[in-house]
Amino acid sequence: MDQIRDVIAQLPTLKVRTVFDIGANVGLTAKQMALGFPKATVHAFEPVAGTCEILKDAVREDPRIKCFQMAFGDKTGVVRMEAKAGWVKSKISDTGSVDVEVHRGDEFCASQGIERINYLKIDTEGYDLKVCHGFESMLRAGKIDLLQVECGLNATNRLHVPFQAFRDYLDPLGYMLFKLYDQAGWPARRGDAVFVAPQVVHANRPRKLARKARRRSARENLPPPPT
Repeated sequence: MDQIRDVIAQLPTLKVRTVFDIGANVGLTAKQMALGFPKATVHAFEPVAGTCEILKDAVREDPRIKCFQMAFGDKTGVVRMEAKAGWVKSKISDTGSVDVEVHRGDEFCASQGIERINYLKIDTEGYDLKVCHGFESMLRAGKIDLLQVECGLNATNRLHVPFQAFRDYLDPLGYMLFKLYDQAGWPARRGDAVFVAPQVVHANRPRKLARKARRRSARENLPPPPT
């Protein structure tokens, strides 16, 4: 994943220890995250029973990937899904035929003793903003370092939440766009937007990192870093 490469290269002070993969499907992203962030625990969430079984089988050899059969949203309850095992387009819909449990992210993290998420990836086929709302107290507190959502990039996309809606929601919380990834279609129809918390931006500004490097060189009697 390009996201992993960029996080490692451009956010060197960020230690990724806790990853959430919401909408994990059959585990491709969860496995990539576990490989790219070898010290992290990856929590993979897939609400469709048949798909969750495939997910568990796919990651069973890596104890750092923990699987949960559940969905997230802006409130706790039960919703309907259009779903079938292994289908990447499963989505929450009033016309669905499968009942799934939905939980608020804030409440789930409190119940599990999870105080910070370093990388929160959401891919829920148009439900992403409601999932964000369920994590709002953590977002307001800056306890989610990186947030990845799938967003619509032009007006013909009626499924995914428009990119601007995420900007309107996250800008007041201090989150800034890190990068856009995996744009699909021409003209671009959808993509994955990664937002970064303000404290992570501050800690990884080039001048701040350069000052740290100079202090370390002086402290350990090393040659000064290049300028």
